[in-house]
Amino acid sequence: MPQGEAQLIVSTFASQANNAFDNQSHATQPIKFEKLMSQAYGEYGLSERWTAILIPEFDAAQWSSPGQPKVRDSDFSVEGGVRTELFDSFGVLSLQGTAKTAGAHDSTSASDVASGRQEELRLLYGTKFEIAGCAGFADIEIAQRWIDGPKPDETPIDITLGFHVTKDVQVLAQSFNIISGSNGDPSGYYRSHKLQLSAVVGVTDSLSVQAGGFVSPAGQNALHEQGLFVAVWEHF
Repeated sequence: MPQGEAQLIVSTFASQANNAFDNQSHATQPIKFEKLMSQAYGEYGLSERWTAILIPEFDAAQWSSPGQPKVRDSDFSVEGGVRTELFDSFGVLSLQGTAKTAGAHDSTSASDVASGRQEELRLLYGTKFEIAGCAGFADIEIAQRWIDGPKPDETPIDITLGFHVTKDVQVLAQSFNIISGSNGDPSGYYRSHKLQLSAVVGVTDSLSVQAGGFVSPAGQNALHEQGLFVAVWEHF
């Protein structure tokens, strides 16, 4: 973010799953899962090279397996940190470090383990381009996430393609992927792959509204999840 400027994105996600991917990546394990999440993603430009990040989040989930009682879980978490620009000679490469308090059930995995405290180091690369007269951009991110508690550490890989269909309408196609370690236990391994499509519509010079949906078409020991979300973007 430019120095002295800020951006706030407030989102609400609703998702559900009727089955989960087993250890052979087949979506054959029956489960009834529902989750509602609200998140505020805030950035502030501390200087021309440093950006502060703050992400408060509330999750409420419930799930049950055949023959098992329904389990409910809800919690509030806060993630914060900084991002610094490394170079901008061809695209922009940045390095980001954050820490997050423990949160509610993490739907990355099909296990009933809540998300523990975590620290993350993330490398981000973004560049812009033009196709058929439409301005676009690509963002590729890879991170290492260290998680306290019984859950294994994770490696997130996120990819975003954005296109300005018109001056005020932007389409985003995104892929969110998480590959876990195993903490020495192969049965604790999981991976999750999520595809998300959305549109961002400018309402004023500083206010935009986003809406879209997502699905998890593949995974291993993870939920076969689908959902919808809406978000409001404000630039200060």
